[in-house]
Amino acid sequence: MKKLLGILVLGLLWCNTSYAIGYKIKLLEKNEYGIVFKMTIPWRDDPFKWANTFRKTRETSTQHCNTYNKDTYVFWSQYYGDYARDQEGKFYDDMYQFFGIIQDLQYGLGVRARYFCAENVDEAYNYLERYDDLFKKKFKTKMHIQTILYSKINDDPFDFKNIDGTGATFVSKPKTAEEVAQQQKEDKKFAKIEGYKKTCSAIGFELGTDKFADCTLKLFVADNKETTQIVQSSSGVQEMIIYDPDREHRINMKKWNDNLTGKCRFSDPKCW
Repeated sequence: MKKLLGILVLGLLWCNTSYAIGYKIKLLEKNEYGIVFKMTIPWRDDPFKWANTFRKTRETSTQHCNTYNKDTYVFWSQYYGDYARDQEGKFYDDMYQFFGIIQDLQYGLGVRARYFCAENVDEAYNYLERYDDLFKKKFKTKMHIQTILYSKINDDPFDFKNIDGTGATFVSKPKTAEEVAQQQKEDKKFAKIEGYKKTCSAIGFELGTDKFADCTLKLFVADNKETTQIVQSSSGVQEMIIYDPDREHRINMKKWNDNLTGKCRFSDPKCW
């Protein structure tokens, strides 16, 4: 009797510990082709608990596929999304809307994850494509097929590979829309300068001479009348002032933030 009570208490402790280090998992469906889970989204979550929760789904999936003497496969892709991991399979501290390697998941009231039982990756990929025919409930994945990867869970869940079995080609973090726009603006400026140089060379001016520099400068001024101004200095030398709206905006924003945070006073003329 005491031994039975001891086992019961140990079981309760294990259940409480599991709940404390992970989130609730529900088995939705399983068959010879694979297994599907639903994980409850908590009010407050963290990468550590999610890592334990996903680990439990992998362990259960491996046990399930072993009953059919098959390996366990899961698919991934690289994009901006939720539950992003690094190349070693570790969750980023900022898991949400972050660029990384993201498991084949469906989001909604909960998070759904699916794993496939197969003898090889080609068979697993075939099940992925025929999923709606093989399982009762549809699965609306967020995967990007252009960057799809896979891993064999029972070997190494984070040994990411391309579909052809070669090592994964990790995509570098893409630029934001603002970064792309800025780069395009810089490229356009560079292209214009190269155009000025070609024009002055065609006229007959030699690169590196004062006449060549003066030629390109005049072309630049003519092409940027709205943002360029020629003024006479106190010494009688002509100087060119280039107005950069983006730069002026950044400077004004910094001054304004300095005033708001107390780093600078509104009465200080240096702040304006």
